[in-house]
Amino acid sequence: MRAFSVAALLGATLALAAILSFAAPAAATPFAFGDITSYDQNIWGADPLDGPPASILQAKFFTVYPGGVLDVGITGGSGFYMEFTDPESVLSFLPVAGAPKALNATISNPSGYSTGVFSGQVVALALNVDFSDAGLLPTALGVKFGDLLFYNLTGTFAALDGTSVRDLLGITEIALGAGSTPYSITDLSDLLTLVNASFQGGFPSTFADSYLEVAPAPGGGPASVDEPSSLALMLSSLLLVPLFRRRARRIRFHS
Repeated sequence: MRAFSVAALLGATLALAAILSFAAPAAATPFAFGDITSYDQNIWGADPLDGPPASILQAKFFTVYPGGVLDVGITGGSGFYMEFTDPESVLSFLPVAGAPKALNATISNPSGYSTGVFSGQVVALALNVDFSDAGLLPTALGVKFGDLLFYNLTGTFAALDGTSVRDLLGITEIALGAGSTPYSITDLSDLLTLVNASFQGGFPSTFADSYLEVAPAPGGGPASVDEPSSLALMLSSLLLVPLFRRRARRIRFHS
């Protein structure tokens, strides 16, 4: 499964709908094209010659990770993690197929190691959060992807209502590192599939409009939302190039 799979995304959508146990609500303020940008693991793992985001990953890895290491999982001796020491190790790792599962060892540059689709989606979420934090993913709203909040969640993920995408990354890294969370890895994997693709190439998905929102401004007032600039829209359009071709936020949990 080395190419973006519409069938896989549809399957995840149906699975998550069952988990949430209700029809998607109408969005309070639908997002527009270019407002925010994210990518799933298939697009992050594309050929850099095809353009962003893989080309940005290759060119800016050491800018985003100045220590030269992306760790994903639980570090500090209480669990397991994957360590990537250069952009090529990430590109050769993504995308990942196979049943979702936790790590059972700490691995450096894990290309070829069978870790399942969950590991690839966690790495993709880390990249979405970290590269957005670094200002390297277009956003007409000036909003960091990791700061988006979940809302209107019920069922299995009801407790995530009001938490951020950044919080979800922390939870999924604990699960990947074989730590304990309130959620099954299968459920988390289904959710990550939708979150990572929620603004694929700048296009907001139904999931984004239904379950993600910009955090309110300080003081409880409405969030400040600007109209997309022509430059942001142009950059988002350029980022769509690799969608049709195939080819690590660092978080440390100390015990």
